Amino acid sequence: METTLNRRELLLLAVHGEKASFFLYSRAAKESKYDSVKRIFRRIARNELEHLMRLLERFQRSYPDLTKEVNISLPIPSVSDIRRLSETTGPSEALRIALQEEKRSLRVYLQLVKAMESKGSTATLRMIMRDEVSHIKALRSIGEAKSIGLERKKNYFIKSCGKGK
Repeated sequence: METTLNRRELLLLAVHGEKASFFLYSRAAKESKYDSVKRIFRRIARNELEHLMRLLERFQRSYPDLTKEVNISLPIPSVSDIRRLSETTGPSEALRIALQEEKRSLRVYLQLVKAMESKGSTATLRMIMRDEVSHIKALRSIGEAKSIGLERKKNYFIKSCGKGK
């Protein structure tokens, strides 16, 4: 049985999701062994914090009680979640995990846009959605660039060993 959330519940879900993602990405960046993974997670963490601030600023007028209810202190993610991100086998796995997180956020925002009636509210949400889509595209392009680079290295290796003739 599918549960339908009201606007307020969806907004809370989005706020808590951005808050949790910010802290999770921040901690994973701090604990990761790979500089490239750290950079990816730091950038995403900054964007998640910007999304959180946009949501709170925009919906403070529409839902003043909601913004008072939101606890701004950051949650502490589980050790397993931090380990899952910080102990990735490298940038490729970090990109895969980041893509999953961004897609999850996008799904929440799609539901929230459908539930909102105010054009101002949907404009803010659509702006965040565009950011989420651009994050997904950027993460995919990094992954594609890595794949192309690996293929070129493999071809060079084959040719240099005399196997490509």
